[in-house]
Amino acid sequence: MVTEPPDHALILHEDEALIVANKPAGMLGVPVPNSEEDSLLARLDGLGLNPLPAHSLDRDISGVMLFARDQQTAAALADLFRERKVEEFFWALVQGDLHARSGRYAFPIVEKRGVARVVGRGDPAETRWRVIASHPGATEVEADLRTGRPDQVRLHFRHAGHPVQGDGYPRHRLALHAWRIVLPHPLTGKRLQVEAPLPDDLVGLRARGGAEA
Repeated sequence: MVTEPPDHALILHEDEALIVANKPAGMLGVPVPNSEEDSLLARLDGLGLNPLPAHSLDRDISGVMLFARDQQTAAALADLFRERKVEEFFWALVQGDLHARSGRYAFPIVEKRGVARVVGRGDPAETRWRVIASHPGATEVEADLRTGRPDQVRLHFRHAGHPVQGDGYPRHRLALHAWRIVLPHPLTGKRLQVEAPLPDDLVGLRARGGAEA
């Protein structure tokens, strides 16, 4: 159920084939069965768009989410994700000092019964990262997902000893934002790049160097 008036500001890009929307933190990307809880898909349906989700984001993550406008585009986007031609970049504020300007994590991940975790014999997962800025006790990074495993950014940085700010604290804002998506347009093949600006709460968290208000 859409509990608030539809917000056209949710739409970052729209054309005849696809829609790129900006999901608020705390909102589901797609509805949960047998639930009337609000979701980004429901908001877009409320605008009369009736899109098909090409992927999703966890409830706690804000930012870019991609939708198809028809089945043909949905199939094309699925192929692009499978062929790893969709580039997803996340902004994160992680705990501690990473002691390098860039790096790569390749901890395998497995999902079982809806719970993802790092295990030695899990599915291959790769996250490349670079430091954007350093703060006392925290570091801003851009994470480039080379695979799309569940909870990948959160799990990789936690396993490396640098958990994302707010991870494990339900009442705190998870400092993780789907910042930018880059892909060849499914109709034209031209490079499409769409960015979701950091929401105000993360701008404030960054200004405080990760300290909770």
